Amino acid sequence: MRARARPPSFVGGWTASEVAGVPSAPGVTTTLVIAEDGTVSGSGGCNRYRGKPELGEGTIAFSPLAATRMACSGASTEQEQRLFAALATARRFRIEGAELLLVGEDGAVVARFSRGI
Repeated sequence: MRARARPPSFVGGWTASEVAGVPSAPGVTTTLVIAEDGTVSGSGGCNRYRGKPELGEGTIAFSPLAATRMACSGASTEQEQRLFAALATARRFRIEGAELLLVGEDGAVVARFSRGI
């Protein structure tokens, strides 16, 4: 009898490649780290953030996240604002190969992350 393959884990570090349909800006690194206990942390591109979303079987809902409040400008600020808006609207997640996709209520991908930081 063969053992069933475990689904890919979303625990670990992820780097955003696209947020709200916009590719990540050159030189701006936006990350999402998911710990074994379900807590999340990362960088929005300027500020650090953390929190604990509600997780279910393929579902995720981010409550307001705690974040630092450093002054930033330009592409890093724009990308960070898109990230926080995307996290607020994410309702589902799925793993496709080496990518983590966060999906909104309407089924559209709101953020795309690649495995690794």
